[in-house]
Amino acid sequence: MPLSTMGTRSYADVPPTAATIALNAYIFGFGGHSLVTPHATLKHLWWTDHRIQAKITRPFVVSKLRGEEREFLDKQLAFGEGLTDDTYMEWILDRAKRLFLILAEIGVPDQIFGCIDDSWDDDDLPVSMENVKNLELAYDNDDDLNKKFYETQFVYLLRELRMGAHIDYGPNEHIPMDYVNTLPPAVSLQVWDRISFPGRPDSIFMRRKYALTDKETGQSFRQSFMQDIKKANSLRHEHIANVWASYTSEDAGYILSDFVGEHTLSTFIDHRTPMQFMRIPVTQRPALLLEWIHCLSDALASLHHRGTAHAAIRPSNILIDHDNHVAFADVGALRTFQRGKKPQKTETYDYAAPESQVSKAPIVVPSGPPAAKDEFEHERLLNRPVYWQQHTEQQLVPYRAHQPGNLSTLHG
Repeated sequence: MPLSTMGTRSYADVPPTAATIALNAYIFGFGGHSLVTPHATLKHLWWTDHRIQAKITRPFVVSKLRGEEREFLDKQLAFGEGLTDDTYMEWILDRAKRLFLILAEIGVPDQIFGCIDDSWDDDDLPVSMENVKNLELAYDNDDDLNKKFYETQFVYLLRELRMGAHIDYGPNEHIPMDYVNTLPPAVSLQVWDRISFPGRPDSIFMRRKYALTDKETGQSFRQSFMQDIKKANSLRHEHIANVWASYTSEDAGYILSDFVGEHTLSTFIDHRTPMQFMRIPVTQRPALLLEWIHCLSDALASLHHRGTAHAAIRPSNILIDHDNHVAFADVGALRTFQRGKKPQKTETYDYAAPESQVSKAPIVVPSGPPAAKDEFEHERLLNRPVYWQQHTEQQLVPYRAHQPGNLSTLHG
């Protein structure tokens, strides 16, 4: 089973190292063949809404109770007092599937009857640590059992990410996603995890992580993180890697994108024979490169139309996926997405806008008056209005000097 971190539980938090991959390979029988072990069969079985609905049936409930306890399942609720005809079984199946699962997991499924008599149901979950004792899970208050209930309940209270959603996960919540054990050819992209969601192993997403607090200064980036996500969503374009969803966990923010890059443009060029490019017939490759130019130009035009400059156009910020689709990794003007990047030393200078480069050479101004032979030029340059008033005959000279004999020559 993949490793998980302490705190917020997520099987996608820690990428497998060479050592853990080798260990898994050895244990599961692939050690003599390759370090890269297929982990599809090792995925965690998450208790999603779909799985809970399918699992908690009458036979399942009956199987967890003893003979004398099963007889109570079809009796009317003790607290109904004629106001409802519901039975304990109906209450479990309609309102307390998760509660029953938790009680069964911690070894006290029979306590479901007492909980129902006190009107507990799934809407009351999660129960705070202070209030777990009110469930009366044992005849005498059992702190260990209460703690076990508190921790176990989060296994069955998964909040699943959907497209366009943002979730702030608590420190005890489990994040339902699995780490995908594949790495892109571009080393610079390997720091961005690849994940999938329960029941959708073929839908791969790229995950980027950002610290929400500066460790040295203590400055919080949480507000700017949320603002930049909102801005990125307003600047959506098919050739800008989108923010499919986002979430925070402990002191980190994460964004997910369904544009999964295999290469940056920089590594694509350095690689010389990228696999996805070599699959294309030689005669079609020039057309693909021209198409990329049009795609990226269209993305820039879209940004400019909405009053935003990209501000970081360089090869390392351009992604190419497995199917030779191209996109900007993000919008360079959004500072959150630039944190943590390590561009090549010369790349920022080489691909920066010319106007952003200020010459450091000193400006030398002559201290003496202009020489006599330069007085005419000096007057013309520094005192233009006066010069043209005094030399009206010179006003058309520049134009006439460059006027072609035949205007048709301007067009070839």
